[in-house]
Amino acid sequence: MERFARRYWHKSVIGLDSSLASLKQAQLKTHGVYLNADATHLPFKNRSFSLIISNGVIHHIPHYTQALQEISRILKPKGQLYLTIYNHSHPYRLVYNFFGLLRRLPHHNFIINLLAPLYWPIYALMCLIYLHYLPNFSETKSDLADRFFVPYARFFRHREIHRLCRHHNFKILATSTHALGTMTSYLFRKLG
Repeated sequence: MERFARRYWHKSVIGLDSSLASLKQAQLKTHGVYLNADATHLPFKNRSFSLIISNGVIHHIPHYTQALQEISRILKPKGQLYLTIYNHSHPYRLVYNFFGLLRRLPHHNFIINLLAPLYWPIYALMCLIYLHYLPNFSETKSDLADRFFVPYARFFRHREIHRLCRHHNFKILATSTHALGTMTSYLFRKLG
């Protein structure tokens, strides 16, 4: 949100998250409107937005079809959705499933604290290459937890995305992979 507000946007921008801790961290970085809400029950009127960015969210929502329905509901006709999700065909899916075994251990937070110092150089290098900033340690722990220890993650196949976009009245405008191929981004336009 910080990059969009600073570089591209002169209109109102709203940040949304179900995590109060993430919202507090965002508020420290960028001034803006931040709301605590669930993606499956968005607190907005129909056709409220011309652009929605869902970066790394949908794949963590068990009821992702309901979240996509809500996005479709609040997006204006011909509005755009930028959606980034985990790439099913990348080996990262196998690594995530391996860490899923560790996630079931009673002290998985201890494991995150143990692995974070080892993970920090990898995450810092990725941020410097892709995002051009050096993260602090709490961001590293957050990324490690998100990438490996979140209880639910779905790895979508491209054909699933095509089916979902037709079902929710979207047309795919562009597709790309990034983050070393672990993520796939789609740009959609809402039809009608």
